[in-house]
Amino acid sequence: MRNRVLLPYLILLLGFCFTLLVYYYFYKLTYEQDLIRFRSSVQEIQDQVRLRIATSTALLRAGTGLFAASDFVDAGEFENFVTEIELDKNYPGVEGIGYSARFASENKAQVIAGMKRQGFHDFRIWPDDTPRREYNSIIYLQPHSIRNKGAIGYDMATEDTRRQAMEAARDTGKPTASGRVHLVQEKDLPEASKQSGFLIYVPVYKNNSLINTEQQRRDALLGFVYSPLRAEDFLGAVTGAKK
Repeated sequence: MRNRVLLPYLILLLGFCFTLLVYYYFYKLTYEQDLIRFRSSVQEIQDQVRLRIATSTALLRAGTGLFAASDFVDAGEFENFVTEIELDKNYPGVEGIGYSARFASENKAQVIAGMKRQGFHDFRIWPDDTPRREYNSIIYLQPHSIRNKGAIGYDMATEDTRRQAMEAARDTGKPTASGRVHLVQEKDLPEASKQSGFLIYVPVYKNNSLINTEQQRRDALLGFVYSPLRAEDFLGAVTGAKK
């Protein structure tokens, strides 16, 4: 009689234990499948980001080739080079491709005069509140949008994060990305529209110069071909395509 009373409870307990076991099995199976899909998705996004960085770097290397093939690249030649790339269509997030020239303070007036002869009548080097021995100012930046136009003349070496990346690129001879910065193109945008950004620099050296050592590279530096990138737009093109 007592066993008959306990039997339903025993069956209920066994059924509950079996249900827990099945639940745990399928939970574990689902979790592992989700984890595999998550890791695969992360790896795919990382690969796409690396590919886009590599592509942007390849474009900048092509830009250095433009300077290597000529003793002087004027604004028209640089514009034609960037126009052929069709940045807006093919490379979302890349604000442009530019050239930052390095020159000594005694050549400042000569650089300004040369830019005005090329049609940049309002060209100025900024910020210009502190005299310095060397300048690293943007002289070309394409496409020639309103936002990019406002960056012309900016001495990027006056800002620590940019300068550190430029010095690393100069000394190693390799493409170098900066840390997070506020792009000068963003300065007139509403706060809600502003994004963090970063820049990639590739050094340009004097033709036929020795660049085997760090000091030789420092002495031979002419400037940098570089790209400013908006981080959200750049990454959004990758994650958007993943969706």
